[in-house]
Amino acid sequence: MRFPFRWLARNVGLLLLAFFLSVIVWVSAVIAADPNEECSSPTTIPLEPRALPDGHLLIGEIPETVNIRLKAPHSVCMQMAADDASVQAWLSLADLEVGAHSVEVEYRVAPGFSPVRVLGVSPVAIDLTIEEFAVRAIPLEPHITGEPAAGYSLGLAILSDSRIVISGTRTLVDSVDSAVVSLDVTDASDEIIVDRAVMLVDRAGNPVTGLKFSPTVVNIRQIVNRPGTFREVIVRVIYTGAPADGYRLTSITPSPQIITVFASDPQLINAMPGFVETEAIDLTGATDDIEQRLRLNLPEGVYVDGEQSVLVLVGIAAIESSITLNLTFEAIGLPPGLQAILAPATVEVILSGPLPILLGLQPLDIRVVIDLAGLEPGTYTLTPRIEIIPIGLTVDSILPSAIDVTLILAPTPTPTPPGTPGTPSPTPSPTPTSTPTPASTSTPLPQ
Repeated sequence: MRFPFRWLARNVGLLLLAFFLSVIVWVSAVIAADPNEECSSPTTIPLEPRALPDGHLLIGEIPETVNIRLKAPHSVCMQMAADDASVQAWLSLADLEVGAHSVEVEYRVAPGFSPVRVLGVSPVAIDLTIEEFAVRAIPLEPHITGEPAAGYSLGLAILSDSRIVISGTRTLVDSVDSAVVSLDVTDASDEIIVDRAVMLVDRAGNPVTGLKFSPTVVNIRQIVNRPGTFREVIVRVIYTGAPADGYRLTSITPSPQIITVFASDPQLINAMPGFVETEAIDLTGATDDIEQRLRLNLPEGVYVDGEQSVLVLVGIAAIESSITLNLTFEAIGLPPGLQAILAPATVEVILSGPLPILLGLQPLDIRVVIDLAGLEPGTYTLTPRIEIIPIGLTVDSILPSAIDVTLILAPTPTPTPPGTPGTPSPTPSPTPTSTPTPASTSTPLPQ
């Protein structure tokens, strides 16, 4: 009985050597069949800025891609080359404050691709600057230069828009003093109607650039008064009340906007303020555009050729806003006998649109769908589909834009004889719902 133990004790070194040699031979065979190599694709990976704090802007150019060198078996390299989502790279901007930052590039290889080793990332970090975002509405002013022809005088300068909305970094937005439209009227003897570009200027009159604003081009109509008892004046629409909650006044446009008045006494014409008012139009509770003819309130002794009224078009629009919803995924087309594991299980969806529609959203109005039809057991990176029932809403963002789905064989339930004591009846789990909460947004002032 002692012989085997003595032999084993004398030859344990040889046995261990034989074991290690067999492992080396096995590893060599595996490597020879599927050798490790530096993957030729993918190497250029899209770079995605993530979680930029609300109300902030990225300043400067962020590279659209980064280069990532990977090493893996040849078969794994081929699989990753065929899948655009096999490697992801991003910049995490959460909790960054206003100022300059150097943010390290983060990356990951999607589950299901292994073994993979990262050899290097270029660039390793991105230099960027974060500034506070601001929106501001400012009046639009005409800047008239020159003098009309002899005997003629300038009347009103009428702009197609009375204000513009500018947006950008708070530093630049705060530096803007006014928005102007320039027009030269030298030797003009008739009214001028042209389109002119809008220019932003600071308090010293210097142009301010680097901001977004709308509109960038407006129509300017400069009235040139003829000598005598005729005069062209603007029509001013008088209104009372306000649109319904959730709606705003966007425009009030008389047609025509300019009328020619006359009188036998030139003093009556010269004493006019340059406009004629209409009777009042009531906007109380309005939820849609209004079209109505209004009578002109002309001074005594002053007349208008033709109709003594104008057609008034009132623009009413729903206030735009946005909400962020935290929704659960709804898997459809799951093959029989399989079970799906979603990571993550929820998604943040940012919607924008008319405020009345956003406030009226119901839990079943929006679905986040993952289509699993025809898939085999395994791990996949899938893109969710948003289905919205209400018309007029827009999906601004989906976070995350893709999720990992693992399909496994569903466990076979153990049959339980009916009526077995101590076996509770299954209780369906409640379905979580989302209640939309409007996010604070800036709404342009009415024209």
